[in-house]
Amino acid sequence: MDSVTRRLSAALLCIFFSSTAGASLLSPADRDSIQQQQRGLLEQNQQQRQELQRSLTPTLPAPAESNASSGGPCFTITTLRLEGADHLPAGARQELTQAYLQRCLNLGQIQTLVQKISDWYISRGYITSRAFLTEQDLSRGELRLLVLEGKLEKILLEQRDDRMLKMAFPGLQGNLLNLRDIEQGMEQINRLRQQPVQIEILPGSKPGYSVVNLSAKPEFPLMLGLGFDNSGQKSTGTGQINGSLTGNNLLGVADQWFVSGARSSDFAKDHNARRCAGRRQPALWLLAAGL
Repeated sequence: MDSVTRRLSAALLCIFFSSTAGASLLSPADRDSIQQQQRGLLEQNQQQRQELQRSLTPTLPAPAESNASSGGPCFTITTLRLEGADHLPAGARQELTQAYLQRCLNLGQIQTLVQKISDWYISRGYITSRAFLTEQDLSRGELRLLVLEGKLEKILLEQRDDRMLKMAFPGLQGNLLNLRDIEQGMEQINRLRQQPVQIEILPGSKPGYSVVNLSAKPEFPLMLGLGFDNSGQKSTGTGQINGSLTGNNLLGVADQWFVSGARSSDFAKDHNARRCAGRRQPALWLLAAGL
């Protein structure tokens, strides 16, 4: 029996041999506390996304549009080719390039177009995709721009592979790296943690590929909560003693197990209840019973 199974078995033994575990929902005070913690995590995630976006967005300012006569020599562009822009829709391609055709463009104006194409990708979460201007002869009237669509090589946790990552980030490896997809997986992992994971994007082993590495402080997988609520009714007991036990990622598949109990403060047997639930995003299993 491996360590994961032993931990799960121990947790289940604690659950089913506890006579005071209960199946009612947590008290209003506990729910408020949980909601406050969730809001805090969401704020941390939002701040982390903003910092990551700033760190990965090019810092060079976009060159300003200039007249052909004030920006050095210009070349009349009749044909504009975007190479490697496989995920750029035809409509967006036309919208980005149409204003630059049949015009005499100088280097500053071409750089502005390059920046606009890169911004199109970045604004949609493709933060490792860029457009480039390669060496070429513009006297023929043809402008070729190279687009490098950055892809995700793999996702690691503390520089190691982890079974949980396959559940939180399904089908992402080998596809275009999109920050929004990474954020969704991080939110699933952060639901199982008290401290959010941190992200860094590293160069991959192949050109155009990146490695996403998540760093996380070790945490004990079980959390115990106790509380008292005096806002109950006479039928359920004015005072309620609440307890909860949460197990995070016990099976290594981004799973969460939750047990809560409530008992009236006068210890009346007809006011006891218990609730047991297991969850793995996006699926949900629930088993509840009341006494």
